[in-house]
Amino acid sequence: MPPLNEGSVMDMPSLFPGVGTGQAKQILEQRDAALARIPEVKMVLGKIGRAETATDMAPMSMIETVAILKERDEWRADVDYDSLVAEMNATVKTPGVANMWSMPIKNRLDMLATGIKTPVGIKIYGPDLDVLDRIGKQIEGLLPAVEGTNSVFAERAVGGRYLNVDVDWAAAARYGLAGDDVQMAMMTAVGGMPAGTVIDGRERYGVLVRYPRGLRDDPERVRNTLVATPSGAQVTLGQLARIGVTKGPTLIQVGERLSQQRRVRRRAGPRRRRIRGRREEAVGRAP
Repeated sequence: MPPLNEGSVMDMPSLFPGVGTGQAKQILEQRDAALARIPEVKMVLGKIGRAETATDMAPMSMIETVAILKERDEWRADVDYDSLVAEMNATVKTPGVANMWSMPIKNRLDMLATGIKTPVGIKIYGPDLDVLDRIGKQIEGLLPAVEGTNSVFAERAVGGRYLNVDVDWAAAARYGLAGDDVQMAMMTAVGGMPAGTVIDGRERYGVLVRYPRGLRDDPERVRNTLVATPSGAQVTLGQLARIGVTKGPTLIQVGERLSQQRRVRRRAGPRRRRIRGRREEAVGRAP
């Protein structure tokens, strides 16, 4: 069944994991401003990241923008829906950003049915994240040659960046500290500690206390966090632990319950072509 015209276009591109908040916001604002300048667009509403709810797991690398279109009789004479999407794609095309175009309702149905936000996708199952990441990148390089493919993006299985704190137990013992003391200092400085609750009528808001962003956004500054010893002296966290940034998975997805295999996904945004033909050709090109 052909897709229904919802009177809007959904821009749902993917960025590489680990993108900073400031950079992601800048990309979102630039794309929304560019889409708003197209004559057929009435309004643009963009979102990045997730809301304060457990039902929305969208990372900072996922943009969701809805462009509300004007009435059809207000469009330029030589423009139809397909040419409009092609113009949007060319307008916001950016290196390192994989574009994906759909419509809001259709996109939600696709994601509910398959877990993938594009009409065509490849799921790779296996126990080793490094191997999955390597195979995914290989497929990402092969699929653009498939006729009708607009963009291809492979989810990075090990593209996350984490601040790793490895407690030096011997150093901590010399200062009379246990490992829990060092981890508590780290948690207070970076992660934050609950300090109470603000009550406003029937509403309740938790209060979290931690260091300002300027003191915790760099490993070197974290190493300078002071930790009080039982003798009253203060030592830096860098004297008690090895602190550094390591790579790890941004998201581990588990497949069917019977297999319990880890998986990564490859998404291919199609141009006008029958999905079955693209799927068969993509499977033939996969390693």
